[in-house]
Amino acid sequence: GVEYDPALVVRCEWRRDGGAEAVAKLLDEGAEFDAVFGLNDVIALGALHELLLRGRKVPGEIAVAGFDDIEEARFASPSLTTVAPGRTEIAERAVELLIERIESNLAAPAVQQPEAAFELRVRQSAP
Repeated sequence: GVEYDPALVVRCEWRRDGGAEAVAKLLDEGAEFDAVFGLNDVIALGALHELLLRGRKVPGEIAVAGFDDIEEARFASPSLTTVAPGRTEIAERAVELLIERIESNLAAPAVQQPEAAFELRVRQSAP
């Protein structure tokens, strides 16, 4: 139910410092937001760090979540809510597609967008 606001989307490097810089930019510009979603956990951890440095309460004031479910997510303080992709299923499907391509001798097979299972790992940063 939240409308898309391009002013709240910040491109950044896929590193901790990128997430920190993106959140710093939003805060410095006076943007109002109550959640951050990093396209990977590393970005989300950088954002989390910057929010805490700036005295923002996570999750009380701003919720933070990422994507990947890297091991560090469990050990962050507060622990990071994240989306755990179905890595095994993704790897198996990638190998199947590669084998299909090799066996068919197609230079450019039709674009496919297979779906894989995922799990939301709810932790302290966004309960």
